[in-house]
Amino acid sequence: MAEYMAAMKQVMEAEKKAGLNYTVLVFTAVYGAPNNTVLLSLPATSSLDYYAGLAARQKVREANPELLALRRKAAAMTTNTLIDQVTTIPY
Repeated sequence: MAEYMAAMKQVMEAEKKAGLNYTVLVFTAVYGAPNNTVLLSLPATSSLDYYAGLAARQKVREANPELLALRRKAAAMTTNTLIDQVTTIPY
């Protein structure tokens, strides 16, 4: 977990240098899930705003090979699950 968090910190610093500025909420599991569980949330006013922002960020990332390499390194340590308004999470 510490390695992933360090990698994400590098990604965030590189993205800030590249001019990307957005809010990310990070939650870690305390009870009821493995202790290496992290939930990242990118708040947006709507799904359309989220995907429009994602497309804009991707353009900047694709133009920056260093940033892409850092993101790939961090992504290799994760299993991503997209949770949006149509996702049902079983109890």
